[in-house]
Amino acid sequence: MSTVTDETVERGTRLDDLIAEQEAIFLARQPGSKSLIARARASLPGGVTSNWQIARPQAVWLSHGAGSKV
Repeated sequence: MSTVTDETVERGTRLDDLIAEQEAIFLARQPGSKSLIARARASLPGGVTSNWQIARPQAVWLSHGAGSKV
């Protein structure tokens, strides 16, 4: 039998706050990805080629890579 306690609710709320904070930091660091995903959404469902790439807060677009390094 599971029970929801005040502590459980508090931890869930704190986790939601931490996720929102980190997503905001991520988005601020990825301004190019933000504009590219907006452009891609005009042509591709969700702005990506595969549904597994649709994730919060957004898909990441990379400018280049070499072998296994990006």
